[in-house]
Amino acid sequence: MSPLLEITGLNVARSGFEIVNNVDLVAPAGEVTVLLGSNGAGKTTLLEAVSGVIPCAAGSVSLEGEYITSMRRGKRARRGLAHVEQGRTVFPELTTEENLLVAAPKTALGPAFDLFPSLEKRRHVKSGLLSGGEQQMLVLARAIVGSPKMLLLDEISLGLAPVIIQDLMPVVRRLADSGIGVLLVEQFAELALDIGDSALVLSRGKVVFNGSCEKLRSSPELLQGAYLAGADPEDEPAQTGGS
Repeated sequence: MSPLLEITGLNVARSGFEIVNNVDLVAPAGEVTVLLGSNGAGKTTLLEAVSGVIPCAAGSVSLEGEYITSMRRGKRARRGLAHVEQGRTVFPELTTEENLLVAAPKTALGPAFDLFPSLEKRRHVKSGLLSGGEQQMLVLARAIVGSPKMLLLDEISLGLAPVIIQDLMPVVRRLADSGIGVLLVEQFAELALDIGDSALVLSRGKVVFNGSCEKLRSSPELLQGAYLAGADPEDEPAQTGGS
């Protein structure tokens, strides 16, 4: 399939330190592209640069062939780029439905409740009273009601019970199957690879693996080697997580 999101030669810095170095990435529509790496590898920084939270130092980001690197964040969102950041950023004093109405009119809420039936039962409950899993569903639903073309998901499993994570991952797959492009950063590599199509592994801001999820899933030693690529011999083995 043709690339929906294309990143070329991307460099991103924080406080004068280069975090992402010369990254190339293609994320097609209708597929889950999985982005893996240890803590501090640059995964979150990469997503933030793509969505416009932070600027790029060099390189380009294109959505449907349109150069968006210098666009403001809101304009990127209007072009169809949705970013679900780490943490469950709901408006706790607003109900579930009111949280969704922030992003879309009431007539557009149906798909969100179809995807998360448990939220419909809680539509008039203040979101601050929802469970952690329900809040994460709400954050995802709020992104979906805007009818995005490309969805950036950053550690949606963070702090959730395994049973909730196992429910969320098939939803991500369904979103991709509906035609949305998904770029998924996930700490649980095996779960992400199970629903993904292609995968990249970042180490110290550089891509050290770019291939199919199937290849990584069937070769644990390859995944371990990619995670440890570039590590100093004295370094402790890194744990997967945010960056």
